Amino acid sequence: MFAIGGLGVVATAVAVLTTWAIYTHATWRFAWGHETADRADQSYLGRGFRILTQHAYFKPGAAIAIAAVCASIALIVLMRRHRRWAYVVTAVGCSLAIVPPWLVRSQVFDIEAALARNVRWAMRSPYVTRATNFAILVTIVLGLIAIAAIVAFVTSRPPKPAPAPVPPG
Repeated sequence: MFAIGGLGVVATAVAVLTTWAIYTHATWRFAWGHETADRADQSYLGRGFRILTQHAYFKPGAAIAIAAVCASIALIVLMRRHRRWAYVVTAVGCSLAIVPPWLVRSQVFDIEAALARNVRWAMRSPYVTRATNFAILVTIVLGLIAIAAIVAFVTSRPPKPAPAPVPPG
C-alpha cells in the first residue's frame, strides 16, 4: 500500500508536470533550433518537454496521466478497505503503464532523427539519452510496484465471513 501511495505521489507529480506542459503548450511559440532566440537559456529538459507538447498525442497523453492520478487514489482507498482485487488491478495497471514511457522515448528518437536527418546523431542525442534513462527508471519502479502488489495479493488474507446468527434456544 505504501508503494501505491508512492505511485500516487508520482502520478500527482506527473499531473502537475502535465498541467505545466499544457500551459507551456498554450504560451510557447514553437520554432526550430536555430530559429529559437532564447535557446541558449533553455535546459535540455525544459526544451525537450516543450517540444513534446507540440506532438499530436500530447493532449490524449495528458488526459491519461490525469486519469492515472484518479485511479491511483481510488486504488489506495480500496486497499485501505481491504479489497484484495485492488492489488491485482494495481499490478495490471503498473504493467500497462510501462508502455507509454517507451512510446515517448521512441517519439523523441523519431523527432531527433527527423530534425537532424541522421540516425547516428539521434542515437547520441541528449534528448534521446534522457528519454531512455527516464523510460528505464519508470520501468524499474513500476515493475517493482507490480511485484509488490502481487506479493500483497498472495499474502493478504481474504476477509472473514460474518458469523451465522445463532438460533435462539
